[in-house]
Amino acid sequence: MNALEKQIAELEKREKTLKDKKQLLLNKQKKQSRKDDTRRKILIGAWMIEQKGLGAIVKKMNDLGAISERDRELFLLEPKKEKIHLENDVSAVSFSAGQDADPAKQDTVFTRT
Repeated sequence: MNALEKQIAELEKREKTLKDKKQLLLNKQKKQSRKDDTRRKILIGAWMIEQKGLGAIVKKMNDLGAISERDRELFLLEPKKEKIHLENDVSAVSFSAGQDADPAKQDTVFTRT
């Protein structure tokens, strides 16, 4: 290996070391940013609870649908009941008794039109 090849190898090694160091610093910065964001949310939430009371805030959030199903237990709320939507549109259903018009002789088939 000549002198230029050695220099290139050393520079490539240094470049990798610097890239690794940069990634560590970026990860550290991102981690601190998440910690700061969490702390802001906790402080704002604590202030809101102090001002309005937890019950009033939970009621308002529940009324707005802002509490997820998995968080309802945390706030001592009952699970949401599933809403069942039934369509009663008879005009969209056609009845066919096949070739035989007598329903007693033929199974009735329901199809959507």
